[in-house]
This record gives sequence, structure tokens and C-alpha cells, in this order.
Amino acid sequence: ILLALSLVVLSTSAFAIERRNIKPNQLPTSARTYLKTYLADQSIRQCTEITDEYKVVYEVLLTNGSVVVFNRDGGWHSINMPNQKVPHDIIPADVDVFLTRNYGRNYTVTRIIKDSAGYRVTVDGNELLCNTQNMTHLQAQIDQDSAFRAEHNGLTQQEVNAIHQKKIRD
Repeated sequence: ILLALSLVVLSTSAFAIERRNIKPNQLPTSARTYLKTYLADQSIRQCTEITDEYKVVYEVLLTNGSVVVFNRDGGWHSINMPNQKVPHDIIPADVDVFLTRNYGRNYTVTRIIKDSAGYRVTVDGNELLCNTQNMTHLQAQIDQDSAFRAEHNGLTQQEVNAIHQKKIRD
């Protein structure tokens, strides 16, 4: 019984998630560089190192309420900016091309997460999954107008609206 109890204690402690606050200078160099390059106008409120059995990530809370998560090497994993749009320079080029084609030049991204299939993006309030190989629109929970635009890849908003209006008149 004592052996079984010891094994249960050991197995639960092995899967524990540990969170500890760290100073900004304890972030990986590339994470610090990223923050200085793309989010220099924001101050860091808190840095947290999160470890579990398999990985280490760094969560950075900025003074405007935004959160950036970096992996062990300092590469970004996710950016969540609920109070403002993600800076255009942060959005990967292939994602930008896809979003511009489907949403026009004035789209607003408030969250982007690197995913094994590509990127999960919140654009204009809609959740998208973008496949990085061909940037096809795999999943979207969007309103009827946005669904119409997604079906007509490559058309501008004005062209889509003109087609939509013509269908209504006919």
C-alpha cells in the first residue's frame, strides 16, 4: 500500500504545472528582442515562466492587457491583444496575403496563435484556421456576408457587394 501511494504521489507531481514570476531580463534573448522590435510602445507588467513535464513557455503580460506567449527559445507562440489590433508587422506574410484577399486591407487581427496546422487567427471578431501550405480557409464561424466573401476568394469587398446586390435585384 505504501509503495502504491508513493507511485501516485510521484506520478501526480511529475505532471504538475509550475508557474513562477520572472524579471523581463530573464526572458530568452529573442523574446526580449521581439518585444523591443514590435511592441516597444508597451511596458511589461508581468513575466511568468510556465513549466510542465514537456515544455517551458514564457507568458508576458503588457500594461495594455495584451499577452504574448513565447516558447523555450523565445519564438512567439501566441499574441492576444483584446484592446487593440495586432501590429501589421507581426502578422506572417502568407497570413497577411490570405486575410487581405478575403477581408480587404482594413482587417483587424486581435489574436494569432501558431498551430500545428498553421495559424489560428481572430480577424474582425471571427475565428479562422489558416493552413500555412496553401492558406485555405479551413474553418470559420462568420456572418453571412463574410461567408459570401470567403466563397469568392480574390474578389474585393466592392466586387462582392456588387455581386450580392445584383443577386438581390434578380
